[in-house]
Amino acid sequence: MKLKKNRDLKTCNAMRCARRVGLVVNAAGTIYPEEEGPIALCQVHQDKAVHQGSLEIPPAPETEALLVQEAAEAVEILDMVRAFEIVDQDTMGFAEECSKDTKVKIKALAAKKKEAVGPLNQALKTVRGWFRPAEDHYRECEKIWKAKIAAYARAQAEAQRAALEAVQTAHQAGDVQEVAQAMAKASEATVEIPKSISIRSVWRCEIANPTEVPQEYLSPDMDKIKAAVKAGAREIPGVKIWEDSSVTQRT
Repeated sequence: MKLKKNRDLKTCNAMRCARRVGLVVNAAGTIYPEEEGPIALCQVHQDKAVHQGSLEIPPAPETEALLVQEAAEAVEILDMVRAFEIVDQDTMGFAEECSKDTKVKIKALAAKKKEAVGPLNQALKTVRGWFRPAEDHYRECEKIWKAKIAAYARAQAEAQRAALEAVQTAHQAGDVQEVAQAMAKASEATVEIPKSISIRSVWRCEIANPTEVPQEYLSPDMDKIKAAVKAGAREIPGVKIWEDSSVTQRT
């Protein structure tokens, strides 16, 4: 809920409210504490300020009535718009005026919504800020722990792979003693993963030299194609180009 820039204690300090009766200055439980200075609110905006400071936030009575009325009117207008047909210049003009009115309605509702959610967004930002420092540090701890566990598991897997290769080599050479030693190393490299942890190996890649990438792995550059079409290109091999129309309206 926005407050007037120039406030006095004789009228409600809420934006666009001029009520002079039932004023309360810094009512307990509102989202405006005494540290912000004296703030006079009528009963309606006092209730709104209190609700905005709680978890359950019903709209102010006048806002709720407005939204119910707007929703009912919008349903009726939507049915009319769906059934309406533009058949001549007169109906085109009528459609233009109705479209303007609709745009004005949307802007008015957006302004009302922004006024209502502003304090909530600020409160949400503040509350998230309380938890962020500890959360960020613990997330970093978790990230490091997982990286260390994964690194150890990879190192042991590599050691086991090398030991098994040594077993195969020793077996082919007929060296029984070397086979036994390699088997012992392979056994030592076995990692018992805790039940709460799962390790998934993922092969990743990045382009080292674009000029060497095979044609089958290349894709058209849509940004360049769109730029060419915008500049006037109407025929590009392998590209479908067509004209589309959209309507914008100034209010």
